[in-house]
Amino acid sequence: DALDRTLSAISPDHAERARVTARLQALLTKWNGGDGPADSADDDELDNASAADLFDIINKEFGRS
Repeated sequence: DALDRTLSAISPDHAERARVTARLQALLTKWNGGDGPADSADDDELDNASAADLFDIINKEFGRS
């Protein structure tokens, strides 16, 4: 739900939407294991991250704070 709200708040500018789409696709590829072997430290960080932590990461990646 929070991701949906965040994405809904993004301007409809085509370039911005394309950038967000590309980043989300990269995150999804990584999430699905298509990015090669992951570092176990990264896995531990994701496993232990709260929803708020994950949204903070997403917001930082998209230039929001």
